[in-house]
Amino acid sequence: MILCLACLVLMLVLNVTIEMPFFIDGVNFIYNIQQALPSPVFKVIFNVISIVCFPYFVAAFLVIYYIVSKRKMMVQIHLVYYFYATFIIALIVQSFQHTRPTWYDLRIKNL
Repeated sequence: MILCLACLVLMLVLNVTIEMPFFIDGVNFIYNIQQALPSPVFKVIFNVISIVCFPYFVAAFLVIYYIVSKRKMMVQIHLVYYFYATFIIALIVQSFQHTRPTWYDLRIKNL
């Protein structure tokens, strides 16, 4: 219990002291990447990453994997874990009502 309390206090202190500099560094990093790479290539790469990591794509991949797999029990365990984890994350997000940090700066293009 003492260790959990110490971790909570450490997290709060680090959040207050380090979050804003990291946020500004992150905005500058995104701006520098957008300036360094050609826009069409950059846009295609990040759109592919967004599509592949989208939860519906992952769920569809797991269902297709279940259909073609011979080890049905293993895939069922993966599916249950995936949907259970997604459900728990959705409950936590709804309970905290805390949105993700948004990288907002006029220099950054919305790709």
